[in-house]
Amino acid sequence: MKVGIYQYYWGGVGGAQRYVAVVAELLAHHHDVEIVHHRRDFDPARVAEALDVDLSRVRFRFEPERLHGRWGTNNPWKRLRCEAEWCADLSAPYEVFIDSSDRIPYFCHAPRGVLLTHFPLVTFEEYHGRLAPTWTHRPWPLRAARAAFQRLEWRRRFATYDLCLVNSQYTKYWFERLWGPPAQVLYPPLREGFAPQAKQPLILAIGAFHHSSHKRQDVLVQNFAELCRAGLADWRLVLVGAVGPRPEDRAYVERLRSEGSDLPMEIRTDVSARELRDLLAHAAILWHAMGYGVDAQRDPSRLEHFGMVITEAMAAGAVPIAFRGGGIPEMIAQGENGVLWSSFDELRQATLEVAGDVALRTRMAAAAVERSRDFSAARFQARLFELLAAVLRQPVAA
Repeated sequence: MKVGIYQYYWGGVGGAQRYVAVVAELLAHHHDVEIVHHRRDFDPARVAEALDVDLSRVRFRFEPERLHGRWGTNNPWKRLRCEAEWCADLSAPYEVFIDSSDRIPYFCHAPRGVLLTHFPLVTFEEYHGRLAPTWTHRPWPLRAARAAFQRLEWRRRFATYDLCLVNSQYTKYWFERLWGPPAQVLYPPLREGFAPQAKQPLILAIGAFHHSSHKRQDVLVQNFAELCRAGLADWRLVLVGAVGPRPEDRAYVERLRSEGSDLPMEIRTDVSARELRDLLAHAAILWHAMGYGVDAQRDPSRLEHFGMVITEAMAAGAVPIAFRGGGIPEMIAQGENGVLWSSFDELRQATLEVAGDVALRTRMAAAAVERSRDFSAARFQARLFELLAAVLRQPVAA
């Protein structure tokens, strides 16, 4: 079958891109797969290497990004037809179209459609402009009529998709709450090649360096300084991640370096896959702070939707000590294969306990390795083809 996979931000090297790349790689063994993207400077070989995925069987189709048009009519049926036909050429050439972009999906014009959503970033109200003052200033009969049209358009849009997939129970909750249709969970796949080696007194934190500090490396540096003052000896902290493209992102890295200049701390940017595996293999503890300080009800997208790096750390035998929020509690059983924290006191206390008790650390590391097997590539492949069996018109056993 001819399968098209669309991702608005394809061309980067983050977890969402790797998720899509693995889906494309697996489907390409049985089908004609094409990734549709907007990145004119996309380098397939570089991205495939960075994502650690074989994309040699996958083709790529560049399409310029289009701005949402104004339909020039108040006739609701004409507006609905215009909306449905907008960007129809993205999905029409395929027998199966997979939209993986986190924005409101296009109407699907392929015979079969699949939504693969990492998190629903735009709400029904935002998309239809119902949060703007101009909405509330309209007469109520006009608002009621428009609201009825918007609900109809919304139902018809999502009805063009046969299956909705999400990456965690956390995302499933918000997907169904914000967008409506029921969704199935397909946890992201763990990369091969992670295994424990002789552990060092090393605390590792992995996440992109961005001026918004959404990965909260600033919090980790602050707490590491407190731990060092409290007597944590012979341990070091290593922060790893790609640096964002803006000058503010580089300034954020330099600020972190300055704040940790008198600490046993190191920042490594843009490390290779091999270096990352080596660091995880020798790290005794993984720190993770994304979501700290976020109002989970008002801005749920800023919490970790799943956290692939945590499963990789677990596979490498690094004990995760992670912020209690988002999809992370789905991986970590408190006190068994890791520790969840909500306050700085809990973070520091957990770190002192795990760092100071070799037997505890060894036991939790073994449990973490065992838990990581639930996210293996083999399990991902089996679950993927089980969910797509009806869509692809083939038996479950792929």
